[in-house]
Amino acid sequence: MTVPAHGAAFAAMVDVPAAPVAAGTRDDGNAPAFFRPGGDAQGGGTRPERALCQAVTLQPAEHAPELRLPYAAAKQNFYEAARLGLAAHVNWYDRERWGVARLVQRVLLDQARKGLEVLRVDRDDIDRYLAVIEARVAGGATGAAWQRGFLDRYGRDLRALTCVYRDLSAAGEPVHTWDV
Repeated sequence: MTVPAHGAAFAAMVDVPAAPVAAGTRDDGNAPAFFRPGGDAQGGGTRPERALCQAVTLQPAEHAPELRLPYAAAKQNFYEAARLGLAAHVNWYDRERWGVARLVQRVLLDQARKGLEVLRVDRDDIDRYLAVIEARVAGGATGAAWQRGFLDRYGRDLRALTCVYRDLSAAGEPVHTWDV
């Protein structure tokens, strides 16, 4: 599976690169945890979240993302989202520039819900996982934002950051609920 042009917005929303391991390829451990079998403790990698990534891309062939957004714009979106996360502004199909957070809230969450329903994902799972993404976007709370907050508060102790991040991750709560 490949992530289409709007994958950069999705990547910023979930705080992972928009390049999952393709189906049927060997995972050498370098893929983001979100796309690895088993995933991570923040809810990534589970069947419903993998389905979410697929669902965002479900569209009739005549509306294929690669036909609606030039490659150069998709590339610019990817780098902008990688650099600025939820604060990024990306080119969208309507030829407008959207803030990623606004795009997620007004377009992508609804599109993901519809796609997940088409994939017959359990409604409770849909509600639970989309609520996590909605809360992350609403609060600007991503893993990267938490790490920046930790460094601001405690200095550049990367060992401490890693230990605390590991412990919070192991607790199984989504990153937007973590205190710094």
